[in-house]
Amino acid sequence: MINNLLRNIIEVRDIAAFINNVIVEMETKEEHDVKEILRRIAENNSFVKPEKCVWKVREVGFLRIIIRPDKIRIEKEKV
Repeated sequence: MINNLLRNIIEVRDIAAFINNVIVEMETKEEHDVKEILRRIAENNSFVKPEKCVWKVREVGFLRIIIRPDKIRIEKEKV
């Protein structure tokens, strides 16, 4: 469902979606319209859990992978 909601955005921007997880990469605040993603989710009677959202970070966990600007690695518990 999330892939269908964001299909045309995913194809042209640095956005990844997997089941109910979405990650948006951006260098500047202006680079992507996060409001558009949230609007589409809300219009389709879905929601995000604010406690699961992270903003303005240089490192993030996504699908048991740690993503940083300089490298990508698997979580230690999975090695």
